[in-house]
Amino acid sequence: NLFIATWSLSETSLSIRRKILSIVNDLQYYLIAYQERFGEMDNFNFFNRWSSSKNMLWKNSEIKHLPKNYYLLGKKEAIS
Repeated sequence: NLFIATWSLSETSLSIRRKILSIVNDLQYYLIAYQERFGEMDNFNFFNRWSSSKNMLWKNSEIKHLPKNYYLLGKKEAIS
């Protein structure tokens, strides 16, 4: 129930991203590392829009030793 993509997903086309993200849509945990931009792609906005569309707890943090690179961590909210 964990999806890990360290810079790999952020360096693919939109069509491949959509296919991969649809496959891993219902997992409990996510760890995605990405750079702010890759070519013409604004990864920061892409991953913020995608994560905000899911009902999960998210933390998006800049990697201190790699400026303009981020860790996006997601966790399904516990049902009370």
